[in-house]
Amino acid sequence: MSAGCIGGEVNEEMLAALHGCKLIRSGGLIFTNTTGNITDLSSLQQILYLKGPLIIESTDFVVFEFLPRLEFIVNPEEGPGIRVNANPKLVFFELPKLRSLESTEEPKVVILENPNLVIGEKLSNFLRKLPDEQKNITAKQVTKEPQDLHSTSNTTEEEIHPDDPSFVAIAVPLAILFIALCGAFMWAVKKKRITFRRARPCLLPAPNYQLEPKAQVILLSLCQDIMLFNPLIWKFEESKLLWPQEQGECE
Repeated sequence: MSAGCIGGEVNEEMLAALHGCKLIRSGGLIFTNTTGNITDLSSLQQILYLKGPLIIESTDFVVFEFLPRLEFIVNPEEGPGIRVNANPKLVFFELPKLRSLESTEEPKVVILENPNLVIGEKLSNFLRKLPDEQKNITAKQVTKEPQDLHSTSNTTEEEIHPDDPSFVAIAVPLAILFIALCGAFMWAVKKKRITFRRARPCLLPAPNYQLEPKAQVILLSLCQDIMLFNPLIWKFEESKLLWPQEQGECE
């Protein structure tokens, strides 16, 4: 197979001839609506070099990752080196090893009218390195390059640097607001504690209870209800059955 294989429009006969092939010397690989009946594309897995375009157009593919070892695409013919167009079912497209793409015309890559398509991470990273005039892509691309992420991180650090006047303009009002909120919270807690202490004698008598016989029976009944998991509805008026209080005590 050192002389390479001949490509063209992919069909069953071609796939049989491409078994074990690493180099396609002419014709490229063209997948169109005529590829719909093909179910086994495993013979493409060894291809490293493709001379001619890679075209995926008007197919029923859902996922296209049948060229896991493809590294080079050189298209001496007219048109882009990669064209992925009008594949309504295609949701994922990846060429994980691609590292070189050459064509005689620009753009080198055209990926259009694939409404659900997401381009894989490794191919996305490769495509980002191409100048804008060499690509026409409307599909979603996955992640950013590590260098891009690093650049974004540096920019963010510069924008929020403490020596930046904009940082001071934002930080000072936030600090004042934080202090004011803390003060309001402490005041509310203190007020609530005072109110609770004043109201406590009205809700619960002092310890060392001296219950009358009737009150003891009522308390025993309530405890039995709790132990038996019966619903207990406690009303303030019922406390008078246990602890008779003078009317002026809560005032």
